[in-house]
Amino acid sequence: MAPTNPRRATTTATAEEAASRQPLGRDLKPFSIGEGFLVVGGFVLLGFLSTLAVYGLQLAGVLS
Repeated sequence: MAPTNPRRATTTATAEEAASRQPLGRDLKPFSIGEGFLVVGGFVLLGFLSTLAVYGLQLAGVLS
């Protein structure tokens, strides 16, 4: 039996389409705490190295 509203037929998903989209949720898991520490540690290291670079340039007389 054909649906009465043809626009709705394009938006409803069959059970097979819904099952094929299901594994995507596991790929989009939130960050673990270890990954958070790595990201924050990377930014801290980047800030420390840039501070050292600016200090070195000041010592060399490039920056006043």
